[in-house]
Amino acid sequence: MSTYYRPTTKIPLSKIKKLSNDGMLKGVEVVYNKEQDKEILFDGKNYLHFATDKKNNIIDIFRYGGNDESKILDTLEETFDIEMISEHDKGYSAFQDEDTKVVNISLDFLEKNAKKIM
Repeated sequence: MSTYYRPTTKIPLSKIKKLSNDGMLKGVEVVYNKEQDKEILFDGKNYLHFATDKKNNIIDIFRYGGNDESKILDTLEETFDIEMISEHDKGYSAFQDEDTKVVNISLDFLEKNAKKIM
């Protein structure tokens, strides 16, 4: 099972890396995952994937499988004074960035746009 999150404010990846390297990010670091050829957020046990915009700001965060997102998300929220909005929350779509590849499609959307889609 997966859950997608969006920060209420974009998070510069460079700031996360700098704070992590300086030991100021409370156990969260950006590590390179060789198997997937991408960077991930890692707390020593759990990991989250992320997507960035064209300016390398984190705009989407993804939890897959049994990973516990709480430590990583709590640390980011506290450090950057933001909130993480889950795809299950009402305001999730309001924080969609123009560079995101994640789009929500609801049954209402499909019903209203069926002729345009077909």
